This record gives sequence, C-alpha cells and structure tokens, in this order.
Amino acid sequence: MGIGAGMISRGEVALILAAMGLESGLLPAQYYTAMIIVVILTTLVTPPLLKMIFGTRKELDQGHKAKVQGF
Repeated sequence: MGIGAGMISRGEVALILAAMGLESGLLPAQYYTAMIIVVILTTLVTPPLLKMIFGTRKELDQGHKAKVQGF
C-alpha cells in the first residue's frame, strides 16, 4: 500500500501528456482543465495518505525501540 500511495502523485507525467494532447488538438480544453485539477488534488492528498500508512517518524522510532527491547 505504501508504494502505491507514493506513486499517486506522479503528476508531472500527466501534465506533460496533457499539454502535448492539448497542443496537438487531441485533448479538448475541458479535459485538460479536469486533468490539472486531478493532478493538484492527488499531489495534495499523497502526503497525508503516506503519513497515515507509514505513521510519523516518532511512532516508527518507538515501535523499533520496543521491538529491539523485546528480544
């Protein structure tokens, strides 16, 4: 899940392809706008999602210490 969540915000590729599609006339302007909005939303959603999946650094450190002390 962590790798998938980290791959969500691959917006630069979508922006390049959308711009090329718009320039060549293959992508209507209304779809270009929608793609820009989706890229922005996924870029904003990714950091909280990664924090939810992996936890904060403090939580990870505490879990590691507890694991080490358990042995």
